[in-house]
Amino acid sequence: MKKNLLVLLLSYICMMTVAAPVVGKATLSGQVSDAIDGSPLTGVVVTFPELNIGATTNEKGYYLFDNLPQRKLTVQVTYIGHRVIVENIDLTTTHVRNFLMEETNAMINEVVVTGITGKALLKEMPTPVTLVSQRELQMTQSSNIINALAHQSGIAEITTGNGISKPVVRGLGFNRVVVVNDGVRQEGQQWGDEHGIEIDGQTVSSVEILKGPGELNVWF
Repeated sequence: MKKNLLVLLLSYICMMTVAAPVVGKATLSGQVSDAIDGSPLTGVVVTFPELNIGATTNEKGYYLFDNLPQRKLTVQVTYIGHRVIVENIDLTTTHVRNFLMEETNAMINEVVVTGITGKALLKEMPTPVTLVSQRELQMTQSSNIINALAHQSGIAEITTGNGISKPVVRGLGFNRVVVVNDGVRQEGQQWGDEHGIEIDGQTVSSVEILKGPGELNVWF
């Protein structure tokens, strides 16, 4: 009886050993190239977000992963100035995967340059800033440059006739508003209301309006 039980037990263990799947490790390698000219891209980041692992391509654009689980995983390929690639790969059947990356346009925020504080991002300015482009000025019906700016929110004008206007920013005018023309502060005729600012509106390329402690910047 003991002999039969021992034989049955050994047979069951052998069956379990044969039936148990063999879990191995997978590898994935390939090359990352530019989609336009096919040149290899160096420093491309290839990651498996689910495994929290990654690698970068070498000078020939090649990457390599080993000891990966044999299952479907998501791979992500990123490179500056190129479109991100996200794919699902079955590592039980795929061991080589090449990628072609397409260039993409990147836009940054506008940079505002003031006459007293240097350059600064528009969103980081402590006071509200209105940037008026040359195209917007040309599309506005006006008799002079200040008349064109008077259409902006918070801006008005004091005028005594055609072509004679002075800016009013939030109720302040005359010498309480500083006008800087291409980096040069305008001092002439700031007191009287019978003269406009000494700027030729046809030469203005853009205008920055600072609605706070600052100035009205006019650029050629």
